[in-house]
Amino acid sequence: MSWLQNLSIKQKLMLLAMTSSTLALLLVSAGFVTYELSTFRKNMTAELSATAKIIGTRSSGILEFGGTASEAPDLWNALGDLPHVTEACLYRGTNIAALPYFRDKDATRLVPEHPGPSGWKFNFTKNQLEGFEHIQWNGRDIGAVYLKSDLNALYSKIFSYIGMTILFMLASTAVVYLFSLQLQRIIAWPIFHLAQTAKTITTRKNYSLRATKDSNDELGQLIDGFNEMLEQIQRRDDALHRANVELEKAREELEIRVELRTKELREAQKIVMQQERLKALGQMASGIAHDVNNALSPIMGFADLIQMCEKSLTEKSKRHLKHIQTSAEDIAHIVSRLRDFYRTREADDPLQLVDFNKIVDQVIEMTAPRWKTMPQNVGITIEMQKELEKDLPRTSGIESELREVLTNLIINAVDAMPDGGKITIRTKTKKAAASEEIILEVSDTGIGMDEETRARCLEPFFSTKGHRGTGLGLSMVYGVVERHDGNIEIDSAPGKGTTMRLVFPIRELQPTKTVEPLKGSKIKSLRVLCIDDEPLQRELVKEMLERDGHKIETADSGEAGVDVFRKALGRREPFDIVITDLGMPYVDGREVAKIIKQGAPETPVVLLTGWGEFISDDETALSDFDDLLTKPPRLGEFRESFRRVIKPRSENKKASVEQNA
Repeated sequence: MSWLQNLSIKQKLMLLAMTSSTLALLLVSAGFVTYELSTFRKNMTAELSATAKIIGTRSSGILEFGGTASEAPDLWNALGDLPHVTEACLYRGTNIAALPYFRDKDATRLVPEHPGPSGWKFNFTKNQLEGFEHIQWNGRDIGAVYLKSDLNALYSKIFSYIGMTILFMLASTAVVYLFSLQLQRIIAWPIFHLAQTAKTITTRKNYSLRATKDSNDELGQLIDGFNEMLEQIQRRDDALHRANVELEKAREELEIRVELRTKELREAQKIVMQQERLKALGQMASGIAHDVNNALSPIMGFADLIQMCEKSLTEKSKRHLKHIQTSAEDIAHIVSRLRDFYRTREADDPLQLVDFNKIVDQVIEMTAPRWKTMPQNVGITIEMQKELEKDLPRTSGIESELREVLTNLIINAVDAMPDGGKITIRTKTKKAAASEEIILEVSDTGIGMDEETRARCLEPFFSTKGHRGTGLGLSMVYGVVERHDGNIEIDSAPGKGTTMRLVFPIRELQPTKTVEPLKGSKIKSLRVLCIDDEPLQRELVKEMLERDGHKIETADSGEAGVDVFRKALGRREPFDIVITDLGMPYVDGREVAKIIKQGAPETPVVLLTGWGEFISDDETALSDFDDLLTKPPRLGEFRESFRRVIKPRSENKKASVEQNA
């Protein structure tokens, strides 16, 4: 499905509309045709049965009173108006009573020697419908009528339905295509315009450009955030430019005496620019993560509910549902990784002892299709060589991040060797002033970098790969190395390849507190109040928790949620827990938590937000919240959160809360 992922948004929207309408039309047409053909078959059977009964009634005198066989042709005269009847025969008792009827002169002159039981059956392989109708006289079975009909009328009806269905689908597809052309422009044009603006800014480094806003929906909000980010970057660039001018004047005045100091300031300036741009990128990522997490919540939540509750799904439907869940999980993971471009390492980050040699082996194996298989398919050979120091000491770090760093460096090395070459990965130790350091090197024999490219290669959005690169790979590497208290050294020259050298201090793994795992699955039924200004979000939380046995009430704003909570206290039916969104108009999640804690301090308040990992204690006041959950929510996370915050309350405590309210 890689071709589908590489389609433009415009093409994906068009494909979605066309596929959905086509499937719907196919289902409706199939149902209509099936119903009509079933009805037509019943009518054929009923018509043939009625004809047999008429012939039987007319022939009862012949059978009962001994009519002659010469009278039989008169019975078949009525069949002339029924061209689909090909054979007919009259039986007296169990024997043929008269000369059979054959529509075609050259037909095989064979009819059943004895009558069978009354009834009709289709034989599509022989293109016929045949059967018997027994004749009753005064309660006695005196004979039977045999009729055989061709199925030409049925096949004609089938072909006409197929033709009608094809014509209808072609006409409908044309209408849907024209409608989709107009509709997809509403969504695709703002995204295309934003991408073109970002590309122009990246190419020209002109932060005075702005994207044009055409609507006030989520795309309009994204453009507002993008323009605000550009405004901040432009102000910072102006400030840095003025600082550069001042530094240049000071350098000219002080000349040789401040030459060394000026060099140090330039290095510091580059670091500041890098950090500021990464921070600006992180601010933009924060807004994107909020909107994407809000949009992902219904997709992941309702997909989980369908998988848990719909037992009648076909295997194909289950497989499609699994694809939806996997894609949504991948998007959620990508959003969570956006923060890595600017965040610093936190005290509670899960560190472990890292073996760099093991990471090298793992990444070489994982990236083999990129440096070995894909180049070989186009006749290019890339050699991979390892020079790993034996008994390399281990250091504390985050193994998944270091794997991603090495993966990025290998892919960059492959892209730098369009005609093939050799990649060498080295690990070694180096004596530092106070301790030892681990060095991880990735060298290639590619095209190399000039001085300007080498100086800017760690900047966000800077790329020499054109449309094949985003300019964020080495920025991510820089962020990870910084979080591990390391540094990056780059040796490169045009035509002489590149060596990326990562230097990490050797640190012991500090002991961390272990959290005892939560046991069990469901907990007792609770009265829960959910406050969120997103209708789909409220519906999702309500359905998830109701299916888990809880009683849920919802409110569409912070003000309405506080009112519902106070009324419940007034009825002496307090909620066991309150779940609230953070960003809501007029009364936001912080105000909701503060008001609830003032009226009922023992009531747990859980924050459910799309900002997720982008919230930290020094960015917002979270003291009134008992727990924090990230959108999109999962049922297991709700259960664990409820166990953490719900405490047994005695009747006296409950009465005290109600009295305070």
